[in-house]
Amino acid sequence: MRRLAFVTLIVALIGAVGVSEGMAGQRAAGKALIVALDQSDVKTLDPGRQFEYAAQFIDLNCYDTLLASKGGSELTTYVPALATEWSVSKDGKEYTFKLRKNVKFASGNPFTAEDVRFTLMRLKNVKGNPAWLMDPLKEIQVVDSHTVKMVLSDPFGDWLALLTGPNSGILDAKLAKEHGASDSATADKDDKSEEWLNQNSAGSGPFVLKGWLRSNAIKLERNPNYWREGPKVARVEIRDVPSRPRRSCRWRTGTWISPSTSRRSHRGMRGNKNIKIITGQSLDNMYLGLTTGAQIHQCLAKKEVRQAIRHAIDYDGIIALTNKQAVAVRWFTPSVCSA
Repeated sequence: MRRLAFVTLIVALIGAVGVSEGMAGQRAAGKALIVALDQSDVKTLDPGRQFEYAAQFIDLNCYDTLLASKGGSELTTYVPALATEWSVSKDGKEYTFKLRKNVKFASGNPFTAEDVRFTLMRLKNVKGNPAWLMDPLKEIQVVDSHTVKMVLSDPFGDWLALLTGPNSGILDAKLAKEHGASDSATADKDDKSEEWLNQNSAGSGPFVLKGWLRSNAIKLERNPNYWREGPKVARVEIRDVPSRPRRSCRWRTGTWISPSTSRRSHRGMRGNKNIKIITGQSLDNMYLGLTTGAQIHQCLAKKEVRQAIRHAIDYDGIIALTNKQAVAVRWFTPSVCSA
């Protein structure tokens, strides 16, 4: 649902995109698509370790999750992906997932419950930046080859939300282990797969990672074993173009698509029959974080004070400042910062 093709993902995440008129013909021919993207924040492409925007942009296209949010305005409504159905125990501590059958990873290996167990336990135990997402997880039980039960230490209402994120993208356990991946309790020391996962992917998504040259380009190829209708684009090259003006200039030199162009740059694009501008949701967000710790701030530790601040914010006024392009959403935005 997030990306039936790479172009779909780009359109879903952007503030504005420029697409040349010849793109449709190139997609039909299965040629390469070039994407201009600021990659300055990319530290790793390992799903168990990355926690940056541009890296998530890549992993969302190489790895599938168990379920997905229905859409940008329906973030708390979930639809099946690798899981076909799920149920929650009355005490809110156990989540049981029925998995999709006849799914293969890009390697050709079959997708099973063991891949789910391995992926999430590795995410928890490798202790990378996103490891805290798995803090509620106590254990994962493989019920059978296509049924998995997740047991939480305590009820946690946002558990399904965490399973839709790119860090919860399911790895091909067999392939990952062959290249040094580990889900052991000491995976932070045992796991040796990051270097390989920076140049290759081990997922079931529509694309396969085929190399990353830092500050230069990330290359993807269409997954021949993709279980859904495959993307029309055969190859994607994401080139590092950190400057918005530089990204805007690219429209004059070939077929490009960019997930971020400024409104000022649109003035020179409008009226050009070779360029199509599409607006939509982006990953950019603005939020106000408040501590709940009395040791940091006794007033903010009081729920009533935080509620008063919340009611004092002019949400409509903020949206108006964005020319009404922003959307106010209610969703889970956790933080591990203590100050």
